[in-house]
Amino acid sequence: MYAARVIFESLRVNGISQINQYVAEKEQETLFLDFKRSISGSAPMTTEDRKTLGEALSGFANSEGGCIVWGIDGRPGAEKDDPDCAQGLEPITKLARWLSDLQQYTASLVSPAVTGVEHHAIPSADNEDIGYAVTFVPKSEGYPHMAIGKGQHRYYYRGGSSFLMMEAFMVADRFGRRPQPKLSLLVRISGIEGAINMNTRRLTVSIENTGLGIAKHPAIRIKPSGLFRLDEFGLDSNRNHNLYLQLEDNGTDKGYYFLGRGDDVIHPGTKRDVTKLCGTVPNDQLIGKEVRLDFELYCDGFAKIDSLSITVATTGGTEYRST
Repeated sequence: MYAARVIFESLRVNGISQINQYVAEKEQETLFLDFKRSISGSAPMTTEDRKTLGEALSGFANSEGGCIVWGIDGRPGAEKDDPDCAQGLEPITKLARWLSDLQQYTASLVSPAVTGVEHHAIPSADNEDIGYAVTFVPKSEGYPHMAIGKGQHRYYYRGGSSFLMMEAFMVADRFGRRPQPKLSLLVRISGIEGAINMNTRRLTVSIENTGLGIAKHPAIRIKPSGLFRLDEFGLDSNRNHNLYLQLEDNGTDKGYYFLGRGDDVIHPGTKRDVTKLCGTVPNDQLIGKEVRLDFELYCDGFAKIDSLSITVATTGGTEYRST
């Protein structure tokens, strides 16, 4: 899902220039990227357009998530065995209505509905109501999603650059799957401490479980850049942490690695404070600075590598949370 999110955010930021670049460079469809054209070239969505949306919602949600770019002709090249790629622009007229249709039909074309779907319009340079749209579909952690457009009622998954019908054993496996945990990094900034000419900030580092399953054996590796380091007084001011600190694997290059023991779990909807980081510099050199924390989160059935940027404010209590 992280790869799909990167594609979606890039399209939101770069807009029409990236659309044009896709076609100019014959961008290939991938596990996370699919190009679709409107059947009529205009809103409202036809029955076939809605079936296309339902198939993509089901296929991406049942796999690793992905993005659909509407208004690009995606098909194989002229040579045999050429991959599907962006062959031409086919902008959609009545773009505002098209975006409205996407939002309206998203919840009704798959069962159960996919949560977290986002749509974004990309108008052409010279007309706000003609252009393109991009749909972000997150990976689903629960039961499989069936496309229920007219004549469909099928489960799909993403294989390579195509949406394929799920085999019976695949559907059965997904229905038997237990709810999965989903971990996020949570950082809370404390107030100013320390000597007259120094500022000290402490960051409480926590793991939050926003999924539906229990996170067993949680672990975190965190690598602060710049001003922060591991607080020598630990989480409780007595040099203790709330997960086991893997000392032989720690240092400024690798970061700090904390491991859960056999009975360590994080229940759905709860968080676990792990440790504290601290930074001490002369007054006014810490306030307002942006600090990046590279991190890795793990538990049974979940893994994530990402970074979180925080801005050190003059007051404590501010929280930052990874997506």
